[in-house]
Amino acid sequence: MPEDTTGCVVCDMLQGRAALPGGTAHETSHWVVMHVLGAFNLGSLAIVPRRHVLHVADLDDDETARLGPLLRDVAAAVTALTDPVRVYTCLWSHTGGEPAHIHFVLQPIHRSDMADHPGRLGPALQAAMLESGDKPAVEAVEEFVARARQVLTTAGS
Repeated sequence: MPEDTTGCVVCDMLQGRAALPGGTAHETSHWVVMHVLGAFNLGSLAIVPRRHVLHVADLDDDETARLGPLLRDVAAAVTALTDPVRVYTCLWSHTGGEPAHIHFVLQPIHRSDMADHPGRLGPALQAAMLESGDKPAVEAVEEFVARARQVLTTAGS
């Protein structure tokens, strides 16, 4: 019997039980790319496994083999579309202190982000951005995802 994943935010979006602003930017047989929902800046994309996975160690061989090239291609797309100083690439895998559906976040960082949160870099900058609560407008996310979809389709991951 399959695991009931109702209530998992990622599974709910992938299975159409919750809104996914902009839809998917890219899909493979094992992975889905979508815009991040939280208070990261516009252009932050998440790579999520299609199946409910709580730990990187639980990825199967096919998922693992396809992850590296997809991370590279999504980072290249984020770079091309946002012209950042850096693209942070990190794993998020918890909700409320509990293990949750893993998702790799690729977040463009601009000089303005660092200026808005002086002295904060890496996870401290991400935490400050999340605490700010500033989310991109849904319309902007939808437009970005459409552009990312075009770039990622030609990347061929």
